[in-house]
Amino acid sequence: MAKFQSATFEIISEGQSLPIYDDPDADDLQDRFTRQKYVEAVTGATFEVKVTLDPSFDLTGCDAVRMSVRFDNSGYNFIADISHEDARLGIRRDARRDSESRYNSKTGQWETAMFTFGKLDISELYHRATAKNYLAYGYSEEESTESAISPEVLKGLGMIRISYRRIRYGRSYDNSASYSRGHARVSEVSEKTLKGQSIENTIDMTKVSASRKPQAYIEPIPVLGRLGQEVTMNIMYRSRRTLEMIGCIPSTTRQSSTTQAAARSPTAATLDVQGEMRALRARLAELENNANHNDVKIKPEKRRATAIVKPENEDQENTGQRKRRRRSGPVETVDLTGD
Repeated sequence: MAKFQSATFEIISEGQSLPIYDDPDADDLQDRFTRQKYVEAVTGATFEVKVTLDPSFDLTGCDAVRMSVRFDNSGYNFIADISHEDARLGIRRDARRDSESRYNSKTGQWETAMFTFGKLDISELYHRATAKNYLAYGYSEEESTESAISPEVLKGLGMIRISYRRIRYGRSYDNSASYSRGHARVSEVSEKTLKGQSIENTIDMTKVSASRKPQAYIEPIPVLGRLGQEVTMNIMYRSRRTLEMIGCIPSTTRQSSTTQAAARSPTAATLDVQGEMRALRARLAELENNANHNDVKIKPEKRRATAIVKPENEDQENTGQRKRRRRSGPVETVDLTGD
C-alpha cells in the first residue's frame, strides 16, 4: 500500500495487499499531486484496486469523492464513489474496483469479468499490434498497425492510473450505451515500440459471469479551488525480474528458485531446502576441520623457529671471520704477599 494526500492506495491480488515500491527516479517525475510507484505483476493473478480515505480527509464542499481507474492509458475509466455521508459517519471510507461490466451483444446479456495481469506478447515485426476488443467476452482479436492505436495507449503500457477527486453530483442518466461499445486493449506490440522498456504484462479479463445492468451514471461537477484538485497515483506493474533490474527490490535469485519449487510441489520445496541445509552444514564442518588441521601444522613450526639457538663452537672462537678481538695493553701485577 502507499499513502498519499490523506488517502491509502492499494493493489490487492488473491486476497493480499501487494507491496508497493518507490520509484528510483521519483524526484524527476512527481509533483505535489502526483506520485509514481511500482508493483509486482504475476501473470494470471486477479487483482482489485482500492482507495481508502484517512479519518482526517477533508470532505468540505463535496457530495462524494470519486475514484477513477484507467489501465494503460486506454481512455476508459472505471469509477467508484465514496459518498460524503458514508465517509462522515464512518460507514464506508473506501472505493474498490475488481471487475468491469459489459453487454454481450451475442447473448443479449450483461456480463462481468475480473481484472487480471495478462501476458503481453512481443512481436518481431515493427508496426504490428494486436488488440482485444471487449465488446463481447469471447474476445475478437484484431490485428492492426501500431499507428492505428493511440500513441497515449502505447506510451502508457504497463501503468495503472488511480486518481480521486472531490465532486458535486450533477444530473444522472442511463450510460449503458458506453458499456456496449467496448474498448480495445493492446495484447501484442513490437519490441521496437517499447523503446527499451521491460514490459511483460498487460491488463486482461478473466472469470466471466452473468451480472446486472449497471446503475445510472451520475455526472460529476468538480469542486473548485484547492480541494477540487485531482490527486493521481500512477502504479507501474512489472515482473519481479524487472523490479530487481531497475533497483526497486534487491535481487532474490535463490529465493525465486525456492518459490518456484514451492509452486511445483510443497514436498519438493521442503526437500530442496533440507538438501541445501545439509550441504551447508557439511561445508561448514569441512572448513572447521581444515582450520584445525592447519593450526596443528603451523603452531609447531612457529615454536621450532623461535626455540632453536645455534651453539657456538669454542674451537672456532679464534678462526675465520668470527675471531674474537681482545684488548691489548699492559698487565698490572699486584703483590699479595706480606712483607
